Amino acid sequence: MALNKGVVIAAAVLMLSACSEKEAAEEPGFRIGEVNFSYAIPKGFCSASQDWKRAFEPIAQQNPDKAMLAQLVDCVENAKFANSPNYILVATYSDPARQGLSRADQVRDFKAKMDPQKFAAYLDSNKPFGALQAELKGSPDKLFGEQGNAFPEVSDDVCIYSGGRYGQPPLTPENSGTVINCQASIGDRQIMIMYNGDGKQDLLAMARKVRALARSIQLQD
Repeated sequence: MALNKGVVIAAAVLMLSACSEKEAAEEPGFRIGEVNFSYAIPKGFCSASQDWKRAFEPIAQQNPDKAMLAQLVDCVENAKFANSPNYILVATYSDPARQGLSRADQVRDFKAKMDPQKFAAYLDSNKPFGALQAELKGSPDKLFGEQGNAFPEVSDDVCIYSGGRYGQPPLTPENSGTVINCQASIGDRQIMIMYNGDGKQDLLAMARKVRALARSIQLQD
């Protein structure tokens, strides 16, 4: 099964066995170098089946500088091996020399488009992406094109966010996709999360789910 062009484009922004709901509640983990991490799978997602892992191989091939750490797919679509636009990939750099990065170094030169505490208040609320758009007024973007389609580059206590809505204009929920990226430094290791969704997803709601996943990642002894 081949991923469609839009999915591959969305994956480029990041870089970067079917399970039950009960299994999704367990804490899986991954390893970066000699450091072990655990994390909580978001509700509604499952670890990718073997079919889906094979389907994700083109993304890994197009991003040789990234090492995949976790592949999560919508549980229903995961079991059916449907053409899922709803999945989450977690990665780090393949080169060990690039894996280490403190949070202070990560945000030192980052120019956020909103105060982190103010943005965090949006994530803590139930407000839709339109409310954030209205305050920032949106801006044209090289990848996402039309004004207002790009998610603003903002940060909070764990992630630097980017992303947006992509597809062939005019964009509608039926002919577009959505993507939210998180760049995080956890245990002084660079971790990247990409959540690709269908066109009906609200970008701010997606950012909330990505933040919850990033916050769940914990160092293990």
